[in-house]
Amino acid sequence: MPKTRASRTLPAQRERVWEVVADPHSLPRWWPRTQRVEDIGRRRWTEVLRTEKGRAVRVDQRLEASEPPALRRWRQELAGEALEGLERACGS
Repeated sequence: MPKTRASRTLPAQRERVWEVVADPHSLPRWWPRTQRVEDIGRRRWTEVLRTEKGRAVRVDQRLEASEPPALRRWRQELAGEALEGLERACGS
């Protein structure tokens, strides 16, 4: 299964960075192609992504791990054909 991992050093306090990373509402500010986030629950949410061709794609996410202020891990709930379709739509 494909995985993505990213890290970056920011000139900010860990607690402030955590506030942004832990809030799904803030994803459009920093996660590539995210236009908005909907249906936010305690451990799930839906991202609306915009493809290079301008098409909106809905992607359900599920929180897998959260250890403030160091770890935030979530998983896209897509498999097989749906994942391939998303990759094609987003230009991957």
